[in-house]
Amino acid sequence: MAREGIKFEVELCKLLSERLFWAHRFFPNEIGAQPFDVIAVKNNQAYGFECKVVASAKKFPLSRVEVNQIYGMERFCYSGNTNAYFAFLRADGSIWISGSSSIVNAFGLAQHGLGPQSIESGTIPLERWFEEVEDKNRQ
Repeated sequence: MAREGIKFEVELCKLLSERLFWAHRFFPNEIGAQPFDVIAVKNNQAYGFECKVVASAKKFPLSRVEVNQIYGMERFCYSGNTNAYFAFLRADGSIWISGSSSIVNAFGLAQHGLGPQSIESGTIPLERWFEEVEDKNRQ
């Protein structure tokens, strides 16, 4: 799974770059910690992404979200940024984006996992996310 996760992070950087974002994949430090997997910037807006591979159509276990990832998202938002996201690579190859608050809230409620419907109801396909970001930038 780790190798697949790294491929996903690289792919997300590539897709963001194709849409004229500056995108960078963070490498874990010696203790394995980093604030996000991917950070991207466009039009003076920073976007942090925690990338997760959803291996099956069953459930995404919240145990795969680490406490330091939650703290990183919260810290990013507390410092005035509002663009913290989870990016899910689903088994069918599609990429879905979720604002961090829905995952952080589920984590805080001690839910064990998110089923396919939960992931879809709280997320949007990557292409739609790109459209929404572009719409915001035009305003």
